[in-house]
Order: sequence, then structure tokens, then C-alpha cells
Amino acid sequence: MKNFNIMNRGFIYLTWLCLTLVTTNLPAQLPKGVVDTQPGTELPPSPEKSLELITVPENFQVSLFAGEPDVAQPIAIEYDDRGRLWVLESFSYIEWKRTGKDRLLIFEDTNNDGKFDSRKVFWDRGNHSSGFQIGFGGVWLCDAPELLFIPDRNRDDIPDGEPEAVLDGWSTKAEHNFFNGLSWGPDGWLYGRHGIKAPSKVGKPGAPDNQRVDLSCCIWRYHPVKETFEVWADGTVNPWGLDWNEEGEGFINTSVLDHFWHLVPGARFQRSSGREAGIRDSYSYELMEPTSDHRHWTGGQTGRKDFGGNDDAGGGHSHSGLVIYQSNSWPEKYRGQALFSNVLGSRINMDRLERSGSAWIASHGEDFLRSDSAWFRAIDLKQGPYGELMFSEWTDLGECHDRDGVHRSSGRVYEVWYGQRPQRINFDVSSMSTEALWTLLFHENVWWRRHALRNLHERIANGETVKSFQIKILIDKANNSPLRDAISAVQALHALKLPEEKWFPIVYESALASDRSEELAPLRVHLITLLFTEEVPSAKWIEWFEKAISKERSLSVLYRMAALLQRIPIEDRWAAAETLAEVSVPKTDRNFSLMRWYGFEPLVETDPKRAMQVAISNSDTWLSSSITRRLTANESLPTVLSALKAKGIQAQTLKAVLNGLLEALPGRIEMPQGWEALYPELQQLSDSELKRKAFALALRFSDPDAEQEMVEYVLNDATHIQVRVDYLQMLVSARSKKIAEHIPKLIVVPELANTAIRAEAIFPSPESAERLLDLLNNKVNSKSTDRSRAIFETLVTRKEFADALVAAVLDGRIPKDSVPAYISRQVVQVSSNADVFANHLGLDYKELKNKTNLLETWKKRLSEKYLTSANPVEGREVFRKNCATCHKLYGQGSDIGPDLTGSGRANLDYFLINVLFPSEDVAPNFRLTTFALEDGRVLSGLIKEENTNVISLQQVGKVERINAADVVTRRTSGISMMPQGVLEKLRREDIRDLIGYLRTQRALPGQ
Repeated sequence: MKNFNIMNRGFIYLTWLCLTLVTTNLPAQLPKGVVDTQPGTELPPSPEKSLELITVPENFQVSLFAGEPDVAQPIAIEYDDRGRLWVLESFSYIEWKRTGKDRLLIFEDTNNDGKFDSRKVFWDRGNHSSGFQIGFGGVWLCDAPELLFIPDRNRDDIPDGEPEAVLDGWSTKAEHNFFNGLSWGPDGWLYGRHGIKAPSKVGKPGAPDNQRVDLSCCIWRYHPVKETFEVWADGTVNPWGLDWNEEGEGFINTSVLDHFWHLVPGARFQRSSGREAGIRDSYSYELMEPTSDHRHWTGGQTGRKDFGGNDDAGGGHSHSGLVIYQSNSWPEKYRGQALFSNVLGSRINMDRLERSGSAWIASHGEDFLRSDSAWFRAIDLKQGPYGELMFSEWTDLGECHDRDGVHRSSGRVYEVWYGQRPQRINFDVSSMSTEALWTLLFHENVWWRRHALRNLHERIANGETVKSFQIKILIDKANNSPLRDAISAVQALHALKLPEEKWFPIVYESALASDRSEELAPLRVHLITLLFTEEVPSAKWIEWFEKAISKERSLSVLYRMAALLQRIPIEDRWAAAETLAEVSVPKTDRNFSLMRWYGFEPLVETDPKRAMQVAISNSDTWLSSSITRRLTANESLPTVLSALKAKGIQAQTLKAVLNGLLEALPGRIEMPQGWEALYPELQQLSDSELKRKAFALALRFSDPDAEQEMVEYVLNDATHIQVRVDYLQMLVSARSKKIAEHIPKLIVVPELANTAIRAEAIFPSPESAERLLDLLNNKVNSKSTDRSRAIFETLVTRKEFADALVAAVLDGRIPKDSVPAYISRQVVQVSSNADVFANHLGLDYKELKNKTNLLETWKKRLSEKYLTSANPVEGREVFRKNCATCHKLYGQGSDIGPDLTGSGRANLDYFLINVLFPSEDVAPNFRLTTFALEDGRVLSGLIKEENTNVISLQQVGKVERINAADVVTRRTSGISMMPQGVLEKLRREDIRDLIGYLRTQRALPGQ
């Protein structure tokens, strides 16, 4: 029996050993059913060859940590407490079929040669996996429509049971804009990201809609213990990177717009277009600007630094992954700098971060890493325990708008270090004593700080207590250490869940009173953020907050106070809001003004008179204008007009208040009480701009005398032409019947013509359509792009106008080639003869049945050999005539559609897919909305802004303000504003030249 037991135990051990070896060293292969869909015979360079194609600065080294077949489609990476690298493989991108094949792998390099020698599969049933994080007893995984928790409390690398859905409702229709990326914040919360393509409605499984959170592009967070969820900051487009610097300040990088943003609670960042789900209210009025002072492609927006070409600028508009480097393992010049992938540029960019006013500026640094492989697609970056940089690389030919398949069998992970390879040691942060964690909290490498802090959060959550002398040590560290260590001490104090009065005021007041007060401003920023972002602040701390505002002198601290104002209950917010309103802010610090307004806005309707008093006595014109606008929208116009009678209002403040009134009033209304007495006083002012604003208001208030006076100014040839233009625009916008009869003769005045042409839609007559068509045939007018565009756009605002245009095209009076593509789309929306018109132009606006064949047909017509004869100069003219009405390239064109400068425009598949099938990949903000109005007009465009009174509709070349009450019907289609059939209207050589122009790497001479 004894021998049997020994043999039995030996068999069991051998069985266990074999299973372990199989688990650890299982021959790598793709999951069954996962295949490459990338067409063509071209294959990526081997992992070893790809390594040779990478260049880094002097004394840096790169190794191939892992490559196919050991890893494929590595969408996210993360280190655990033992320094092992976990890699998430996403085989479901981009179809997102729930096949359960996405995997989470564990790699380890035990012999320190820069390449893994241990590989395990932790979990292999993901459906829509895009990001993960390790901690609090398991793995947290983004797997739309769910945020999963996979338990592994004994940390044996085998799940303890089935995954638990802690949240659900994430969209599975967002394609490359899906929710992604998880990071532990310095406050102990789990942070994640979400793109703009499709909104989500998130809550606990089974929760009704009223207990869920609406969101689209944003940064969100979830507390692993309290199980609470919230949006932390709204906006950008498609964030795919998040990190915090040594001051505890968060930053995100994104795509399409500017790429870098300072993450502040309550922020409402600029978006690509429109006002989709996610913005917290309808009264933001303006959204916050990015932190970056440049773009990584030529032709950036006005105010951004520009470079000689895409390559010099940084490579393109698509960015992913973010590490703010924080270790002394590399030269000092890299510490605190931002490293992130430029997906289209086949490189890792570096931005330099510096404080500027209340926030930060990210300026362009030298690219850190570059690859000569067209397949190089770095995705996720992480700083490691030895100061190394690890990054995953997707290895494919496409990018976010890829429609030609995915090369799923490839993928790599690389490691970058400086000088001699660091020696590995065996460790496990989670098994260290709490005393050891105290030491690690002040390590020079932020990796150790963060893992120690997260383990401290976990231990406190599990009931561990801390001795009073240790608390005193932390308070002393916070009061008497360099900034970096002081912030780490504060983070630890927060993790201990102590009553705030035992440590918070001691540290804050000490930092404020210090002769290093400005240097320690980031410490105070971090302190108040931690205090005000956990729970609803108590009355005691709200009172403290009010007093602290008046004592504070640092703009960066006051900016954070303005942000945290949103977290104070509205009924308790007035005193703090009024004190913050008195803070003088430089005009260049726009985000401060906006953030202050976001916190002030809900107060306006609670006490209109009090709010208006702030408006007329404030030096911040944005705040004054916004308060007025909000009050007017809330039907508090008498309060506004009454306040304007006050003496001593500064001219700039008065202009801001009048601007607010004009922005809020949707159209003409009955003359309000108090206007007759106020108007003469405004007209007596010497400031000509104030007089014009007073005229405009008088029109909105249906003042007949003012209206007649303005008509006379417009008709008087002696009046300055700009005044005539301004007043005509005001009269037309106000639908003044007194100007209507004069429109035919004003059309022939060159400077007034465009406004008068558009007025035909508002004051239609039986002769209007013919008059417009005659103008279009007029040789003088036809040479004016602006003039002909105004005529075409007016002709599609009414059914009878559009029918007349169709008839003129059919009988040859108007050449069909002269009709812009976007006008063709609107004709189809309006005219009763749409089908005949479409057939005549050779267009098909119905669903195309055989897209693959159509794509292949065009690829044969536009072979690479044929494209070599392209003339980019001629192509620039084709672009100007056909594309620039909606798109920009090298800073030239319009902002209606996406800026093409940083796109994958050099790729023929990218060009053809997006032009042939423009509605295939259209985000909500680029979907066409058509409004039928009470006056018979039909207007189509993109919704730029909307509230209960006014809809701002972005059309080609202009924004149309629509009175919401005038809308009879509205229809938002699933189609893009860009029409199909663009190529069918162009000659083959024109398309060739257009592609040649799109493939240029910098602006052509003279552009």
C-alpha cells in the first residue's frame, strides 16, 4: 500500500507537471476559425526583419519580445505585480462577431535576453475584447457589450470561475471607436475610454434605462469596491491613450482632431462635429480646446503650428497608446515627456509637456522610434519595472477605416531600453509587506509607485488598518518633500480612507502658506481633486472650498476649483460660483472661462436676477454672454432687459450681453416690455458695434421704426458697403417683409448679391426660380464660385425650386456637369423628379448590391501604372471644384467633412472605399439631417448645435440657424452628407490627377 501511495502521488505529480508544461509551452497557433481576410499575396516582413527596420535614438536598444505565431493582434498589454507581461489578442476586430476567440496571454522573460521564454493562455473566450487591467483579485476586461471581471484571487493564472459582467450596455456597433483601454487612476478608480462612432447606455446588468449613463466619446471611471460608474470628461473623437504625470495630472491622446488633451474632471472637449449623446447638457455653447499646440500632419487648423510635410509634422492624424515616461533609467530629457504611437506614420511620436497658465501645453518633439515597414502599427505602450518601454504592434496594412480585410495571423511585442539591458530580479509586489509598500511609494520609477499604491488600496478595502505613526510619517512627507514625493504621500493618505479633517487641511494649508506656494500648486490641485471626486462633499467641506477660493492665487488651482464646482450640489453652489466668477482670467486661457461656465450654468435658472448681476459686473465676456444667452433661452428676457438699465456697465460687457441675447433669440418675437425705453439709450452710444447690435435686437423684437431705418440704410448707395451687407443679412435673417420687395434689385449689387440670392428662399415669388436660373447662366455670375454655390444651394431649399433646377438640367439649359455632387444629394431629398434626375446624371443612390465587384472594377481602371502619370497640380484643381466645399487638405477647404490631410489618402483602397461607399462608415455627427420648415423650405445639413429654441445646421459654406418652433418634420438618415456617385461624374484622368494630388506629402507650391 505504501508503494502504491508513492506511485500514485508520483503519477499525480507527473500529470500536473505535464499539464503545466502544456499550459506554459503550448505550441502557438491561432484559434480555430480565425483566418486572414487581408486580400492579395503581399505578406508582412518577418518579426525578425521588422526588428531590423526599426530605428531609435543613439544608445537605445530594441528587442523582439514576442512575435507570430506566439502572439497575434495584440490590442493591449499590461504588467502584473510580478513584472510579467499580459497581452490581449483581439481576433474579433472589426466584424465583432461573438465567436469567443479573443485571448489573454501571459508572457515572462526569465533569462533576461529580451525575449519571452514562458507563455500561458489565461482566458480565451473574448468576443469584443479591447482593453484590460489587473487588480482587486482578478482581471477587468473590456468585452462589449460588457465590462467583465474574471476572478483569480489565488493568483494561479487560472480563472476561479466564470467572468462576471459588472457593467453592460456598451455599444457593439462602434467599429474602430469602441470602448477600450483600462487604467488604474491615482485615486484608486478604474478609468476607461469610449469613441464617438456609436453611443452607449451603461449600467449594471438588468438596470432600467433611468439608472444608466448615456455616453459617447469620453473618459469614464468605475470604482471596484463601491461599484459606482460615471463619466469623468466628455469629448474628443476616439481616445486611445491615457496616462498621468508625476503631478497626478491626467492626459489623453486621440485621433482626427488635435491629438493631446489635459484630462480634467467635468471637461467638455471639442468633438469632430455635432452634439451627440455624451455632452452633459444643452447649454455648453462652446467646447474646450486641446492641449497640443500642433498637429501631426500638414494643413493643421489656424492657430496650430505647421510643418513642411506630413513626415516632418509627425506622420498623420491617428494615435494610439500613451506613456508619460517617469524613470531615471533613460536620460533626463525623456522624463515627463509623452510617448505614443502615430499609427499612420509608422512611428512613436514624442510630445514635450510644460505648464502654461492654468493648464498645459504639449509641443512637438523629435519622433522617438520609427519603422520603415508599411505594416508597422504600434497600438499600446507601457513603461515597465526596470524603466523599459514595452509596446504591442498590430502588423497590418489598414488603419481605423480599414475595409479591405485584417491580417489576423500577425502581431509583435517589442521592448526598448537604454544602455545596458537591466538585470531582472524576482519580485511580487502583492506579496510584499505593507512597510515595503511605503518605501515603494517613493521609488524613482513610477511603475513601482503605482503598483504599491494599488495594492495599498486593495489592502485597505480588505480591512487592513494603518498605525498612527505611519500616518504622521506620510503627513510629514506631504509637507516636507519634493513635489513628486509629496504627491505620492497624498495619494497614500487618500488610499487609507481616513477622515479628511485628520490630514487634508494640514497638508493644504501648509502648501498654501509655504514660500514654495506656486511650486506646490500641483499638490493643492491633487488634494482638492481627491477630496471632491469621491463623494458628494459635505456642508463642512463646501464651506471650506468657498473660503479657499478667495485665498488661492494660483491659476492652476483655481482652474481645478472651477472644474470641481460641477460636483457641488446646485443648492449649495452659489457662494463658491460667485467667488470664482470674480477671478480674473487671461483672455488666452479660454478653457478656464469655459470650465467656469460649465459649473455656473445650472445656477442661472435658480435665481435669474442674481445671475444677471454677475453678468453685468463681470470682466469675463464669455461668462456674461453665456449667462444672458441661458436666461433668454429660459424665458427670463425681462430680467435681462431690466439689468441693462444699470449705469456703468463696461462697453465690452454690454457687447457680450447683447451677443448673448442675439444668440438665444431664435427669430422675431413680440416687442418685450422695457425695450422701447432701452432702445433709444443704446442708440445714443458712440460705439458703432453696439449700435449695430442694438439694430439687430430691434429687428428680433419687431420694432417697426428700427426695421424701416435699416431698410433705408441698405437701399442708400451712400451707406458704407459693409454696413449695407450687415444690415441686409440682419433683415433677411429676421424675415423682414419690408426688405422683401427690394430683393430683385439688390441681387445685381455684387457685394449684396449672395445674401439677396439666399433671400429668395425666404421671400419666394413665382419668378424666383427663373431669376436664379438666369443668374446661373449669366457668364459673369457663373465665373464666381461663391455666387454659383449660393444659387445652387438656394435652388435646393424648396421643392418648386428643385423641380425647376431638375427641368433645367434635363433640357440642357444647365450643364449636368456643373451641378456639385453635394447639391445632387439634396436634389434627391427635395425634388419630386429625383429618380429622373438621378438617372440622367448616371447616379444610383440606392444600396449598391455588389460592392466587391465595383471596388475591383475601379481598382483595375486606376492601376498603379496608370496613376504614375498623375498630374498633382491638375488634381489640386479637381479637389478644389469637387471636394473642397466639404473637406480640407493642407489647410485649404471647408470643415464640414473630415480633414483629409492626416488620413490614409495615399492608399488606393482607402480612397475608393470612402468615395464609392461614403455611408459605409459614417459617424452620427456626419449623418445628414433634413428639416421641413413651416415656410416651405427644406434644409439639409449636419447638426452643429441644438437646444430647445435654436438648431444650428452646418451647411456648405455657412451655418443656418433654425427656429425650433418652425420645424414641421426632421429626418436623420443613415447616409453621409457626402453623396455616392462622385467618381461617375469625373473623367478618368481627373480621378487619376486627384489621387496624385491626394498622395502628395506636402502642400504644392503656391498653396
